Order: sequence, then C-alpha cells, then structure tokens
Amino acid sequence: RSSDRPSSDGPLNIINASTIAGYVDLAETVICMHGGTSDSYNLIHRGTRVRKMHSSRRDAFRTISDVPLGIIDANQQVTFLKDDVKRRGDMADMWVDTKIDPKVAMLYFYPGMDQDMLHSVIDNDYHGVIFISTGLGHVNTDMYPALERAQEEEIPICIVVEPLWGFTNLRVYETGRDMLARGIFEGANMLPCAAYAKMIWTLGHTRDVKEVEKIMTTNIAGEITDRELNKGYMIMQGVEPGLDDMLKLVDENPREHRWGI
Repeated sequence: RSSDRPSSDGPLNIINASTIAGYVDLAETVICMHGGTSDSYNLIHRGTRVRKMHSSRRDAFRTISDVPLGIIDANQQVTFLKDDVKRRGDMADMWVDTKIDPKVAMLYFYPGMDQDMLHSVIDNDYHGVIFISTGLGHVNTDMYPALERAQEEEIPICIVVEPLWGFTNLRVYETGRDMLARGIFEGANMLPCAAYAKMIWTLGHTRDVKEVEKIMTTNIAGEITDRELNKGYMIMQGVEPGLDDMLKLVDENPREHRWGI
C-alpha cells in the first residue's frame, strides 16, 4: 500500500526484507511481505513458488502448493519453516548468467479458444510457448492442428495448470495423451510465471527441443516440488467455526502459533 497512507505496509516490509538480504544466512530469491493484516510478522516466500493472490490486502502474497520458507517478526527474529533452505556460499563462486530468449508466449486456454491464436504465435516467430490449461493440463481438440504445426517447427510447448494448485497429468484422459503425442510436455506444478521465466532462460541456452524439455522438467530453484502438502493448499474457506479466533491468535503471536500460517 502507498507509503502516504496510515495503513501502509511498506515500513515493516522494507525493514524485514533488508534484514534478510543483509544478515540472514539465505541464498535464494525470495519475497518478504506481510503474513497477516497487522504489523506483527512477515512471511518469507520462495520466489519460484509465490503468487500475489489479492489486489489490495496486506497479506496478498501466498506460497502455492507448499509452505513459506520462513517467518520474520517485528523484532527481525527469523524462524525457518522448511529444511531445504539454500545457504550462502563463497561469493567468489557466484556469477550472473544473463543469456535469455524473450521470444516466449504465454497463452491462457479458455472454452472456445481458436487455434489461430497459437498459429499467430508461430507466425510471429516465437521460440517457445507456456500454455496455461484447464484441469490436469488440457486444451480442446480444435487446437490439435496448431499443436502439430508447432511440433513440426520444433517450437517447445510447456503445459501448466490454470488452477495454480496441483500438478499436470496428461496421462489420465485421452485428450492429454493426444497432446503428448503432439509434442506437448508437462510443467509439473510450476506456476505460470515461473515457467515463463524458466523457458526464456532455457531458450537463451539451447533451442534443441529435447534439451529444452529436459531442463524445463528438472527442478532448479524450487519451482517444481516432489509433492503437494495438504497444509500447502487453501485449507480454510472462511466459514469454519472458530476461524476468526484462530486468526486473531496467529496475528497476535505468530511465532507461538505458526501452525496457523
């Protein structure tokens, strides 16, 4: 929220984010934003698994299909909530690999979508596509000719799921198996934006379709998880008895009640 508003979340976000960047033994790209509506704590979200899920709430950022990396309170005390945190190493071993190919399109599938949208992407010399698809990762059969053209022209297409939570699985239904036969590959449970960033980096290093698929389906920075924890899903829906009292306890004492995050 804007810094000129009394309800601004900026000060705590900046203080806690600066603390993490400067003093915490953490070597990952993360987002540090409010975990609740008050100024009692922030959550540390892994950059490859976080999504802004509300247009204006203070606690708009959520880790998807997992739990946050950690929590930092108003006194800048950090508690990690996961065991696979990447720690700092020797700065001499670090380098920045900036080779990317921005010619990647993101298509959001919807009922009645015409194949000419994918044909347009191909006509405009895009080198890769992230397809945000329904259910387990499906598009309609009308899209098949365009998929076949992309396959012939060696344009990799990675499928991710529109629901955000959950994995792609194109082996359950016939449509999915048809898509696999037309060169589509599954993006597991990568978030759409993470898949996009990964593909522009991948295509910056290789245009070989098989190699692109290999890199895209290999976990590099936590963008793909082995499984989805039950507590990593939206457990509460806002109507459960006692929910308001529980949220109040968490907001007032997040360290003691971090099970409620």
